[in-house]
Amino acid sequence: MIHLTALKGRQRGDTIIEVLIASAIASLVLTSAYALTNKNVGAIQEAQEQSVAQKLVEQQVELLRAASAAPVDAGCYSGATYVLTPNSACNVTNGGAQYQIQITPPSGGSVFTIQSTMDHLEW
Repeated sequence: MIHLTALKGRQRGDTIIEVLIASAIASLVLTSAYALTNKNVGAIQEAQEQSVAQKLVEQQVELLRAASAAPVDAGCYSGATYVLTPNSACNVTNGGAQYQIQITPPSGGSVFTIQSTMDHLEW
C-alpha cells in the first residue's frame, strides 16, 4: 500500500515562472502568426487590385483598336462611347479600390498612352 506522504513527495506542480514563460512563448507565436497572415492578406489584395487595373487598361486598348476613328483628345471609353476628360480621368470603383483610367492621344507620334492609377481604400 502506498502512503499518502509518499505521493506528496513525488507530485510536482509548475512554478509561476514556468507558466509565465510558456504564456510568453504562446503569445509570441500567436502574434507572429497573426502578423504574417495580415501581411499575406494585404499582399493578395494588392495583387488583385493590380490585376483589375491591368484588365481595365486592356479593355481600353481593345475599345481603342475597335474604334472607327482614333480620338484626338484625352478621355476614356465608357462602354462603347468615348468620353472626353481633358483635365481628369474616368473613375471606376471595383472592390476596395478606385481606379482612374485615361487615354492620351499621341502628340506628333502614333502611340497612345493609356494610364490606370489606383487609390487603395482600406477594407
